[in-house]
Amino acid sequence: MPGIKDYFFNTLWMMSRPVLRLAAAFFVGIFVIRYLGPARFGQLSFAESFARLFIPLAVLGMDPILMRDLVTDTSKSNYMLGTAFVMKIIGSVFMIASVSLAVQFTSSDMVTKLMTIIIASSVVFFPFFQVTEQHFQSQVKAKFSSLCENSSVFFSTGLKAVFVCLRLSVVWFAIVILLERMFRTIVLLIVYAKQGGTVVAWQFDAKYARSLIRESWPMFLSGLSSVLYMRIDQVMIKEMISNEALGNYAAAVRVSEMWYFIPITICASLFPAVLAAKRTNYQTFLKRMHNLYAFLFWLAMSIAVPMTFLSTSIVTALFGNEYVRAGTVLSIHIWAAVFFFCRLQVYAG
Repeated sequence: MPGIKDYFFNTLWMMSRPVLRLAAAFFVGIFVIRYLGPARFGQLSFAESFARLFIPLAVLGMDPILMRDLVTDTSKSNYMLGTAFVMKIIGSVFMIASVSLAVQFTSSDMVTKLMTIIIASSVVFFPFFQVTEQHFQSQVKAKFSSLCENSSVFFSTGLKAVFVCLRLSVVWFAIVILLERMFRTIVLLIVYAKQGGTVVAWQFDAKYARSLIRESWPMFLSGLSSVLYMRIDQVMIKEMISNEALGNYAAAVRVSEMWYFIPITICASLFPAVLAAKRTNYQTFLKRMHNLYAFLFWLAMSIAVPMTFLSTSIVTALFGNEYVRAGTVLSIHIWAAVFFFCRLQVYAG
């Protein structure tokens, strides 16, 4: 039976993933964004954002339900994993078809449409990775899936650096996304096999499939609304203005979101202390939550205020004078960090 120590390190492994990805996206992204320029970076950003709008069709919102069931009844894990896998395969195929059709109705050129379809096609690896990941997390072994994802981040980061040095076209940076997800899936399946698991043992259960559909639709709708909120802005900017405008906007967002790893790390490290206080002394818990909330709020303010006035200088220093218009966007978008910092504190409680 896993103990508090196991859950603590499991949480740290899980939190290492967004931190590493944010760091890699920012530091390597500087060279990629500089190399591509606003127009081509806008093309790539649109392709990513448009494909991501359809992600809920592949994920289906069933991961929390699958996790709960795997923890509750391990004897039927092969049926659960197999059923979720088949449903996600069907959803992924439907998503790829939907993206391929929908992108034809946009004003994008052929290169952007091709990149969108390439990125959308990478979801074919989702079922393998996500189902196996749920298996490891249900056993408090997120270390394995986290190591695989972190290694895939280093893999894709290296590829991007090579492609910049080789001065390849923007399409190759879309292919990196496909290759990263393929690499991550292959590595995780190898680890799963070494831990005694086998995909061949997975079996489909129609009754459990109906149960998953019945219980997961609220999460599906939640995921759909979340991805629309997070990505529709970039799609609209490209469609209503231009690729160059989107490139400037997306560059500003990269700088704004680079700070997000700070509250993620802080909340992950303080989570055990907050959880312990909630179980032993509720007043102590409230005090710790208040202190954490105040600390994160003022920390966010200490970032947002200087960034508001230095935004143009920071953007041009990082990405070059081509991105001077991103400075205005950054001076406004950085204030979203205040709400992100405080919202994460609420989740920690």
